[in-house]
Amino acid sequence: MSSGETTAHQDAKQMIITAARAAGWDAQPEVIGDGWRADVLATRGSVRIAFEVQWSFLSLDGALTRQDRY
Repeated sequence: MSSGETTAHQDAKQMIITAARAAGWDAQPEVIGDGWRADVLATRGSVRIAFEVQWSFLSLDGALTRQDRY
């Protein structure tokens, strides 16, 4: 887990990892891609799902920009 994150942020990421793995996904924290970093990346076969835990304010434009990067 990344330093500087709140306990709530770290706990949420761990809950996502635990749930994804229980559902049969390979889930890894802090996966870096081309211009993005997922808090958790879950993969199963060729399917990838990026999870981003957001506790602080993020505008709609900011969220859409982030989504486009994924």
